[in-house]
Amino acid sequence: SLLEDSQHQSCAGIYETVLLPNTHPDPEERLAALSRGIRRVYASMFSDRAKSYLEGTPFSLEQEKMAIVLQELVGDRHGQLFYPHFSGVALSYNYYPIGPQEPEDGVALLALGLGHTVAEGGRSVRFCPRYPQILPHLASPSEFLQYAQSEFYALSLSADEEALTLVSLDQAESDGTLQQVGSVYSPDDDQLRENFRLPGARVVTFNNILKWKSLPLAPALERLLEVLRRGIGSPVEIEFAVSLSRPATLYLLQVRPLSEFQLDTTVDLESIQAPDVVARSPRSMGHGSIEVNHVLYVKSQ
Repeated sequence: SLLEDSQHQSCAGIYETVLLPNTHPDPEERLAALSRGIRRVYASMFSDRAKSYLEGTPFSLEQEKMAIVLQELVGDRHGQLFYPHFSGVALSYNYYPIGPQEPEDGVALLALGLGHTVAEGGRSVRFCPRYPQILPHLASPSEFLQYAQSEFYALSLSADEEALTLVSLDQAESDGTLQQVGSVYSPDDDQLRENFRLPGARVVTFNNILKWKSLPLAPALERLLEVLRRGIGSPVEIEFAVSLSRPATLYLLQVRPLSEFQLDTTVDLESIQAPDVVARSPRSMGHGSIEVNHVLYVKSQ
């Protein structure tokens, strides 16, 4: 769409994406399914979701224009399922750096299977390509067990129409795809091990790739983000998928300018005296300026 990749107010993700198995033996039926999918994409421009989103932007529906992109799905066939080993999103600018990370180091999110998990805000592994071994939000094995991905998206090949389906990790282990991105949790010593002959809960950790560097994913993403950032002339966001079938291949699916927010607000924390502080927190997210008209302060007494 014309507004989907707007640099200042992106409309990404509010319109329909249709995945088709394209496996019906009759070519006419496959063509009919494609035609219905195209109509669904166009119709999504007039959905309640799109209309309500546009109300909060400077744009109007009359300004929108749309074309259709047909794209081959990245992945491998596993019985009646089709999916990549993993997929994700990477940004060349990280608004929430932690520890030694700098905003320009970027950030990436990974998930087993189709990228629908990341796009919908599901459980994923977040890391900085320059420091892939630092995972502050998953600092302990028990946190991986609690917050890591427990199911994944795949495309069902047994249906004629769109058949995006949620699948358990047991299926990925049976397909041989979980072993390359997962670990086994041992409750006896609260440890994660990349040995699937051991008993224990299976969790998606990407330890083999990020910790043990079985695949040079982090440096590849770091290099790719830098090349695209320089080429486009602004911070970028990319979508990618990886197939580990020989040879292992990183597929760049999409690149768009990252919405930029120009902040000229600076705060000198040292100049703020303790008696003037109403509330204090040792942690914060992001940085910006919000105009506040009223503050209601209730004394604890």
